[in-house]
Amino acid sequence: MTGVLAATAAAAWLAIRKWPSPEEPPRPVASLAAENTAQHAAFLVCDRLLADFPEDAEALSLRGALLSAWGQTTEAMRSWRAAVRLQPDHAGACEGIGKTALRSGDYATAVVMYRRALAAAPDRADLSLGLGKALVEAGQPAEAIEVLAPHVSRWPDSIEGLHLLGEAYLAVHRDREAKETLQRVLQSQAASSRTYYGLMMACRRLGQPEEAARYEAEFRRQKERERAVAVAQRRDHWDQRSVERRLADTYLSAAALYQARGYVEQAIEYWHQAAAADPTHVESRQFLVMALAEGDRVDEALRLAEELQRIEPQVAQHYLVAGRLWARRSRWDAAEIALRKAAELAPHDSQVHAFLALVYLQGGGQPEQAAACARRAVELAPTPANYALLCEAYERSGQYAAALGAIRRAVELAPDNPAILQQLERLQLTGSAGRKETGDR
Repeated sequence: MTGVLAATAAAAWLAIRKWPSPEEPPRPVASLAAENTAQHAAFLVCDRLLADFPEDAEALSLRGALLSAWGQTTEAMRSWRAAVRLQPDHAGACEGIGKTALRSGDYATAVVMYRRALAAAPDRADLSLGLGKALVEAGQPAEAIEVLAPHVSRWPDSIEGLHLLGEAYLAVHRDREAKETLQRVLQSQAASSRTYYGLMMACRRLGQPEEAARYEAEFRRQKERERAVAVAQRRDHWDQRSVERRLADTYLSAAALYQARGYVEQAIEYWHQAAAADPTHVESRQFLVMALAEGDRVDEALRLAEELQRIEPQVAQHYLVAGRLWARRSRWDAAEIALRKAAELAPHDSQVHAFLALVYLQGGGQPEQAAACARRAVELAPTPANYALLCEAYERSGQYAAALGAIRRAVELAPDNPAILQQLERLQLTGSAGRKETGDR
């Protein structure tokens, strides 16, 4: 056995020895972290997942992913293996084991688990990428090409896929194909030292010394830049801002699982904790707004909608949501202000103009402005609903002929829609009554 192979085998053996045995059950982890720290808070979430869903493969797989993100690889492996015992083809758990095995040098396990994950979820680009990387690292470049060539054909913008495929081609001395593949990375403006190194090697083998020298010089320059970036990233991984974001994402992931299992109140609690952990966490606040609004807790939802506006003042959706909430409180003035801001930020969003038209109709008593907004909504999205809204605005502003034209267009688009047909019938009856009254005079 060569020195390289011996070292690889030894690393794999050490990796396997330090992992728990496949039958070891998951264990609580909160005691592993100091109290009142972000890590302790995250571990409490992981322990609750284990207590609430001990026989749920999806929950155990999620627990493994969360623990891995917090550096607890051994306990993550216990959770993933427990998930696989319950559901052998669980893509997330198989991926977790495969990714950990790959990082630890156990390439044989990585290949097996990535193959299993990919069989369960063949449309996931990250899984075919992981399998390709495992095969390259396992010294099976020909098999890697069989996985990676279809991958980059299906996902042509996969920079990692192009790198791995180029490296696999180099390993089997298909140097021209390696060069062509890595040049695609250059064209994408996403080149790294890895790109230039591969191109340098391909050009040397192809007898192109001038190109090889140029790529070597760029490789050395890029490598220095990447070293500086890597130092900064290692420093930032555990800075306060990154830890806040990681804890918020932990709560967010747990909330999604509880919501999917029907435990909405627990999901709401975790969304609240995510928002408290990170004062700029957008996703948790968005989920909270939706959940609180559905539960008729509109005032709480409004407070969070206003927080979202402060965090992302240029996002129209936050003002649209606030406008809808103000309308539920019949605060038409506040709704109009929010929706006008949304229209300013997203002038081509039809739903903003449509809802502003509704506000003018329902609360503002401003049918002319409602008609203007509804016309804009129809211009942007000529849907049956928008034509029906335009009809109502025209009718309220006394423009009967225009209203009739709008509702007839809605019927053309949705001839089987009972609400629209009723609106047409009512408008025709109203028009007939009006003409009869005029004739009687």
